[in-house]
Amino acid sequence: MCRVSWTRMRGTRAILQWASKARLGFRGSMGVFRLAHGGHLLSRVAPHGTSMISTLPTDALVEIFRQTRAVLLDADGPVCRIFAGLPAPIVADGLKQLFRELGTELPPDVGSLDDPLKVLRRTVDFAPELVDKVEAAIIAYEIQAADSAEITPGVGELLVACAETGRPVVIVSNNSEPAIKKFLGRAGLAEEVAGVVGRPVGNPAEMKPHPRSVLRACELADVQPDEAVLIGDSAFDMEAAVNAGARSIAYADEEGKDVVLAQAGADAVIERMAELTAVVAAAE
Repeated sequence: MCRVSWTRMRGTRAILQWASKARLGFRGSMGVFRLAHGGHLLSRVAPHGTSMISTLPTDALVEIFRQTRAVLLDADGPVCRIFAGLPAPIVADGLKQLFRELGTELPPDVGSLDDPLKVLRRTVDFAPELVDKVEAAIIAYEIQAADSAEITPGVGELLVACAETGRPVVIVSNNSEPAIKKFLGRAGLAEEVAGVVGRPVGNPAEMKPHPRSVLRACELADVQPDEAVLIGDSAFDMEAAVNAGARSIAYADEEGKDVVLAQAGADAVIERMAELTAVVAAAE
């Protein structure tokens, strides 16, 4: 995967003058770099988690968008909080109840899971004959959850900026395609995306970090993987981009996520989706 090189960044002008109070970052061989307003390097978090102070400018994010022609967005996080109104632990409990009703004993680790997608992944191991039933149940829950999902601030503006600069946007998610499309329609965003690649139904093994969904999204956008950038908020997103040969930007909206996602292969780190609208415009 092509990464922003230290040589290419050295000596460039700060490009974040237009991004008020922006805090951006990028990943290099020496760790994840965090930036403050004005493009000056605020700190470096080394791979083992320590911090260093420096004052180097960078245009890493703009460079990523200059070298890519399509934007791939994970749904849950960068686009919306899919389980905002129907919490994921409640969905996970519903799946566990389904197993009990079907007479299937849960392994101890599955009984403690509060993420329905983790439950689905584990189903392959202890009850593969029930994958289709569990899949159908999760899809039903996700479609219900889409009614109360909350849009992520800044994503609407990002979609407009991508459209204005001729960058197709494809949603790439481990959530189900019907639920994602329902949310996009409810939020008035359906016309802003070129396609949706959801979870491979009945085949949890091909969920991210498997590259399948990223490669399929690149096909829909008519680009090669190294011409696409995936924006996601999980290690699976970053690993899927690496596995497919695409670039990646980590949406680290929680404390400590920046280091985790950088270690998973992120090329750059942001804290707010709203930061990217100006970056896309500056890349032209």
